[in-house]
Amino acid sequence: MLRGYNTAMRIIVYVAGIAIAIGVAAFMVGAFGSGPPTGEVTTFDECVAAGNPIVESYPRQCRSADGLLFIENVAGHEASGNPQGIR
Repeated sequence: MLRGYNTAMRIIVYVAGIAIAIGVAAFMVGAFGSGPPTGEVTTFDECVAAGNPIVESYPRQCRSADGLLFIENVAGHEASGNPQGIR
């Protein structure tokens, strides 16, 4: 009787382990996806073309739907830090 119980417990543990591994893999794929979504805004010009609001400052700024701030590149104007994709 004890031998049958051990075999059944092993099967249950293996099945549970496989189910957990599949669940973790599914979560990772869902959380991180397979790359950036199509149509993602990466520049000031793309932000403007997507119809996002433009702040009329100098240089102009555009905030994308996902909250990124893009600053227009202006000839002769040096922006401090990273002018593209500021959160």
